Amino acid sequence: ADYVRTRIFEPLKMREAAWHQPMDRLPRLAATYVKQDGKFARQADEMTRRPNFPGAKLTMGGAGIVAPIDDYMRFARMLLNGGELDGARILKPETVRLAMSDLLPPTVDRSSLESLTRDSGVPMGFGAAGSVYLADKPNGPGKGTYGWGGAAGTIAWVDPVHRVRAVGMI
Repeated sequence: ADYVRTRIFEPLKMREAAWHQPMDRLPRLAATYVKQDGKFARQADEMTRRPNFPGAKLTMGGAGIVAPIDDYMRFARMLLNGGELDGARILKPETVRLAMSDLLPPTVDRSSLESLTRDSGVPMGFGAAGSVYLADKPNGPGKGTYGWGGAAGTIAWVDPVHRVRAVGMI
């Protein structure tokens, strides 16, 4: 957490992104809903805040960061800019390209990947940083668009062909 804060969040001016949050930010955390008996039910607030608020015991390397949309958009903008934002170089352009390239071996059955990304019909791959479009989607994202879906309906993607980025928090 300290490394990510000093090497990524602070240089990118992501002022509130963190695994652990102070209690005064709890009222701003959106409610989380889970499917129970075929219906959506609000998860108990205690369960929603357990991973990120005082008393949390674990900093997960691949999950669990809480951030407002503005912070997440700065991160996506840095990726769109090839690893740099406002003079802060976080990643080399070559690292961004590699992380956002399809790294799956050719023997992997990709048919299930399209349903995971909700984009049936578009060949998909996965890199070190998320899903990757392997072709243009007509009237949609360009080849090389990459992104990731997070908890509670969060999704972010970067389209280097059309030079756009998006973060959605549902």
